[in-house]
Amino acid sequence: MTKNTTPPWARVMRPTLSGRRIRARLVRLAAALIAGLAVFVTLSSIGAMTATTSVVVASRDIARGSVIRRRDVTMVEVPASAATETALTAIDDVVGSVAQIDIGEHQPMYPSLTRDAPVIPPGRSALELKVSNDVSDLLPGDVISLVSAVGCAPAETAEHLGEVGGEEKEGLCTLTNQALVMGRPATSDSGVVTIEVAVEPDAALRVMNSADVGAVVAVQQ
Repeated sequence: MTKNTTPPWARVMRPTLSGRRIRARLVRLAAALIAGLAVFVTLSSIGAMTATTSVVVASRDIARGSVIRRRDVTMVEVPASAATETALTAIDDVVGSVAQIDIGEHQPMYPSLTRDAPVIPPGRSALELKVSNDVSDLLPGDVISLVSAVGCAPAETAEHLGEVGGEEKEGLCTLTNQALVMGRPATSDSGVVTIEVAVEPDAALRVMNSADVGAVVAVQQ
């Protein structure tokens, strides 16, 4: 019995009517597949260009140092892009934080634009202090030094100052190096600058007594 060694595509290649019809059907099938693939690629490209994502943006101008409230931000749909990949996507991620720079209305919110609002550490006291220098660059959460411009308490005035001295250096007295800024500095109509800080109890006594005697300077670290 003779084995048939004719390859399966031989019928398609025969110069017969049947072969021509098979080839025509294959050409139409290939054209349909190519057209379908082209449509799929086109739709995928359009979808990529029109894809959107929800991000948090400022609903108003937010000043540097402000604590961000829920009314200050909103969610919007923006075109997905590399510029919005790291933008915040939940309002709760930004509400209660502090703006580290001036943030304009409609600007997307990024983690680098804010910092956590400070909380009074256990064992510390919060006090509002009048300072004699410009502290407009300070932000809530900064740690600063408080220095008395009149020097540390000499022996004859120790009782007046609560018998609590500080670290004296070059005619000044460092009252504390660990004052935590709790809020934005405020300036009254008369030009008096005050700032709220959280300090250790002994430092609080030194600061209050020194403020009664002379100027206190806030030094950014």
